[in-house]
Amino acid sequence: MFRRVIMQFSVVVAGRLFAALAQAVTIVLLARWSAPEDFGLVIAVQTVLVALTVVLSVGMPQYIGVLRARDPASATVDAMFNWSRLTSVIAAASCLIVFVILGFFDSAFLVFSPLALALGLQRHSAVWDSIAVADGQVALFSSNLVIRRVIALLCFFSLHLADVDVALAYCTAVFISEIAYNLRMKRVCVFTPVTAARADMRPVFKESRHFWVDAMSGHLRLLDVAAVGLVLGPLASGFVAVPSRIASPLMMLPSSFATLILPRVSAGRGHTARQGLVLAGGVTTLIALLLAAVTPFLDEIVLVLLGGDYLPAVEVTRIYFIGFIGLSLLYMLGAVLQGVGLYSAVGRNSVFFSVLSIGLLCAGGYFYGLEAAAWGYVIGTIGQVSGLVYLYLFRFRGTGSHIDDNTSARSLARRGTTYGEHRR
Repeated sequence: MFRRVIMQFSVVVAGRLFAALAQAVTIVLLARWSAPEDFGLVIAVQTVLVALTVVLSVGMPQYIGVLRARDPASATVDAMFNWSRLTSVIAAASCLIVFVILGFFDSAFLVFSPLALALGLQRHSAVWDSIAVADGQVALFSSNLVIRRVIALLCFFSLHLADVDVALAYCTAVFISEIAYNLRMKRVCVFTPVTAARADMRPVFKESRHFWVDAMSGHLRLLDVAAVGLVLGPLASGFVAVPSRIASPLMMLPSSFATLILPRVSAGRGHTARQGLVLAGGVTTLIALLLAAVTPFLDEIVLVLLGGDYLPAVEVTRIYFIGFIGLSLLYMLGAVLQGVGLYSAVGRNSVFFSVLSIGLLCAGGYFYGLEAAAWGYVIGTIGQVSGLVYLYLFRFRGTGSHIDDNTSARSLARRGTTYGEHRR
């Protein structure tokens, strides 16, 4: 497992680095061509819609990958896929209607209508990703991500050259890239859903809710830009959006690892969890070294890439870098613990500390200003990592004994038994 994941992760790293670069360039151009307050508004709206996507997913993208890895022939996977496709269409249509109605009161809302359509596509593409990884199509997963980011960049640049409004050009580019992503997945992925497949979704929702809670609380953290905008105004949200969105593509590396390791640990034995932890430590160390190398030159980088208007974002970015190190370990250790069956515990930990992060961010910003808000956000992130470390040491204990020699992950799944129930 260790060697296989290393090889797959190398493929993903190469693709994700290129995709992260394309995404970073796109966001830099958006910031460069916009005033800080306009930049903050666009990012805030997008993050709210992404969070809404996760809320509507009901944990399906994560859980469908686990089921596919355990039992590729399961009819439940087809039923979950069909349910996800239907609800994605409903979600996109509902959001589009809301933006059109709001557009009658303020035409600015119509600018964001392409993001409403992209919402449904993003929700469904997450399901495709999980299935592709579970089937071992890691190269497809990685290459498709690169194509998505490059298309978004090229479309955004082309629309800007055509004198399209910056915000509208960005939103339209995101929508077009999501269309391309889903079309290629449908054409190349080995998984062919049975459209007539039906299943009782109540047991599925019962198990997927743990992934749902963890995903929702994790994306709650992405609302930092919107929260700062509410507390300190749109200008401050533009400064926070610099580390939150321009530097955050670096977090695509640990999130890729989490996508790979979850089905592997879930389908394998307990020793894979410890192997995953070793990889998590290595990736986090790499990210820490990269951030340490960049930090001394942040002033020059921001000045050259974004301009003098964004210099107040430098100190906030330095503070955020500390949180990025913890966030890297958080993604990967959380996936390992979910893979061994600690869904509920990981979800509760994620909910508590994600709410705490946003709460500390708002309180710090309201009473002490922008840098205090950033520190509050980082403290909450470190707390969440500490909670996961506690779960690993004192609940799982690093022994790999969560599944004994006579009890496989698949047999537990057939009985509908979680790791915690099996231990009890």
